[in-house]
Amino acid sequence: MTAMDARLRTERELIRLTQPGSLLNRDSHRSTAVFYDARDKQRRKFHTELIESYTADAADLGKDGSAAIITAGPPGAGKSTEVEKLGLTGYRVIDPDVIKEHLLEKARRDGIFDDLLRLQLEDGRTLLPNELASLVHNESADLANAILRRSIEDGVNVAIEGTFSWPILKDRYLEWLLTGEYSYLTVVNVEVNRDTAISQASERWWGGREKAFAGTGSLLGGRFTPPEAIDALYTTGAPRASTCNANAVAFFNDPRADLFDEVTLYVYDRTGSSDEQSIYVARNGVREGDSPAPLGVAYRGLSQP
Repeated sequence: MTAMDARLRTERELIRLTQPGSLLNRDSHRSTAVFYDARDKQRRKFHTELIESYTADAADLGKDGSAAIITAGPPGAGKSTEVEKLGLTGYRVIDPDVIKEHLLEKARRDGIFDDLLRLQLEDGRTLLPNELASLVHNESADLANAILRRSIEDGVNVAIEGTFSWPILKDRYLEWLLTGEYSYLTVVNVEVNRDTAISQASERWWGGREKAFAGTGSLLGGRFTPPEAIDALYTTGAPRASTCNANAVAFFNDPRADLFDEVTLYVYDRTGSSDEQSIYVARNGVREGDSPAPLGVAYRGLSQP
């Protein structure tokens, strides 16, 4: 079996294992959100400790003007890279993927996934912790919300990492940030087409797996994102841009956004052969130039973020 055959077979096996009703699906009985009872005192204590640890940086963060950054776009599109290029500092970064790693490390210490981590995949090597990321997905989303609420209470500048794939997030972010009296909002939307998103997610996963076993990368391995999770971000028959773009545009155009001092939307369109960038700015409800429109995709709802 060639190296490429081993990779493809391993990927197909993980896809099968993460299907609805399968062992590694995020709603499986092995999911930490299901495994731990909501009344579990030890788990609640761990949540409190994790939140306290995550928010212990308040003294080093900016509070002048209360600014927030929100990312939008498919997994692996390059959102964090574009945020870094903006040169913004002094933000508490709330990243569900980082929270997932904390949860997976805790699961490893507690041994709740030991049997799964002994499973041998098609490439002859065992499952790695980040390939179980779906099992901590729901719990990480809840913790990210708790950390965001705490951060708004702290009045610190926040960078909310994520795909912005869930339309309800628009209302949640606007309402929470208005309540927290934030003034400056920046939305960074990076779009790639469906095939590119799936390919880049696969490369990221396999590269992390290879480095983990070679001893040159994180022992958690590469995070596995099921292709169906990416497919869900694209409207049938319109694979150009994801619904994340439609949600980011709807956020900017929402009348409540006019209540902030300044809202900026960056759209990086990498769905075609060129890399196009558009910037939209509104100050106290007054737009500079045209209002944004979705990149040719229908606005629709998703059941989960």
